[in-house]
Amino acid sequence: KHAAEWEVDISFSGSFGTQHAKHLERMGAVEVDDMLCELSNSVAEGGSSGRNRDAPDWWTFLREHMHMDIYGADQYGVPVAYNDIGSCDLSGCVREVGIDKVLRYCVYLNDFALDAARHASQKQSKIQGSPAMLHGGVVIVDVERMGWRHKNEVKVFQEVADAAKFLHPERQRRCFIVRAPRIFSMIWRVVAPKLDPRAIEKIVIIGAGEPLDPLVAELGLAAIPTCS
Repeated sequence: KHAAEWEVDISFSGSFGTQHAKHLERMGAVEVDDMLCELSNSVAEGGSSGRNRDAPDWWTFLREHMHMDIYGADQYGVPVAYNDIGSCDLSGCVREVGIDKVLRYCVYLNDFALDAARHASQKQSKIQGSPAMLHGGVVIVDVERMGWRHKNEVKVFQEVADAAKFLHPERQRRCFIVRAPRIFSMIWRVVAPKLDPRAIEKIVIIGAGEPLDPLVAELGLAAIPTCS
């Protein structure tokens, strides 16, 4: 459905991560490793190779302002996701590019993370000489600057969560919500009932000023991003 609506050819990998990889390469935003080379050499949006085209304006805008990305890897070789929700103006992003583009960006990013996990599975399978299955990764959600304005973004969060529920049901192995201020508890009471119980079981909430010991135990200190 989404491939048809967005006019994206996903025949190469069956994944929208292909598009995210290609846009990253066009921007020179990442070091292109074997996985990115494989993905970015696939068919581009609109059915053309598009090697010399710039990434779409909506994608570059959201990459700059959504504060969502993946980096490094956990002990299994699966990339870690870091979402700085507290600093993100989701309502502003929707106002600038529309809810469809915001959802599309999130789908691209999640598929890209799953492609990276599949690539890590293939590498690990070769190393150990038997099949390895790596899929769900760790997601860090930073809500340090969350305030009253975010209560107006609950609907956007819900639409993103609904898309992830159907397209990426096992996207995360564990989610750490970190540096949560007092107001987060009020927003959480609104959001939590709308989440899948299985997703809630994977969430660990760490309040502002509390030690990050559960996150360190999961990832190791070296794999945790440095935050201002």
